[in-house]
Amino acid sequence: SRTPWWLTLLRLAAAALVILAAAGPIWNPQTGVAAGKQPLVILLDDGWSAASSWDARIKAADELITNADSDRRGVALVPLSEPARDITLMPAGAARVALRQLAPKPYSIDRVETLATLERFLKSTGDCDIAWLSDGVDTGRGSEFTEGLGKVIENRSLTIYAGGAQSAQALVAAENAAAKMTVKVLRTESGIAAGTVRAVDAKGSPIGEARYAFGPQER
Repeated sequence: SRTPWWLTLLRLAAAALVILAAAGPIWNPQTGVAAGKQPLVILLDDGWSAASSWDARIKAADELITNADSDRRGVALVPLSEPARDITLMPAGAARVALRQLAPKPYSIDRVETLATLERFLKSTGDCDIAWLSDGVDTGRGSEFTEGLGKVIENRSLTIYAGGAQSAQALVAAENAAAKMTVKVLRTESGIAAGTVRAVDAKGSPIGEARYAFGPQER
């Protein structure tokens, strides 16, 4: 009865701000996979061609997991280099730990071999959203995988993340002659590009280096 009206109003405003902060509002939510209550399945390219953009790929997957955590959704992480690995739903926190344990493999992956495991998982899980973090490189049977993936997921939502990754490059045809060593640099995309090839010995000490450059249409 003795509290001034302005002090009561100030206390009510402070309480409202505390409640609002506890609710965890998002001013600028991430876009991409639609929000919902169904589980999220993340397909992750993790072969040699994913290595050059691996950090960006992990960051994108982490953002998807964070958004799923906000919606209290389960997450299934599917590295496409491990077709025999069981696909299981896990809380977002566990999925984030599993994501940090992954690393790109030093060989080409066969995405097609994962389709059977993915199909069994989807039949037992039902409705879910699917995100494919693609490295954009067809290392063999690419069209077979995309056609098979379309049949396996049926009418489920699929979002493909393929932008922002650097063009994959490879060293081939190494020839170690008496006077010099030569290699060829291959790439998967067009446009002007340049770089440096460095040679090191078994201990990692530098032996030599050479610049290379691609013309607009050269591969």
